Amino acid sequence: MLGAGLMSGSFAYFAGAPLWLVKTRLQARSQFLADGSESAASAKIYPERVVEYWRGCAPL
Repeated sequence: MLGAGLMSGSFAYFAGAPLWLVKTRLQARSQFLADGSESAASAKIYPERVVEYWRGCAPL
């Protein structure tokens, strides 16, 4: 039972981490646009490489 919980939780975390990253970046960009910041036009929302979607999303 412990193994099943770890496996399902790991899968959900692995699948949800990139979606959380994109959501956070979209919210930040909309805030920059609302404030009229010039850096919003040059801000990248989506990472250039697929591996970067999981950067900084490792569980403790």
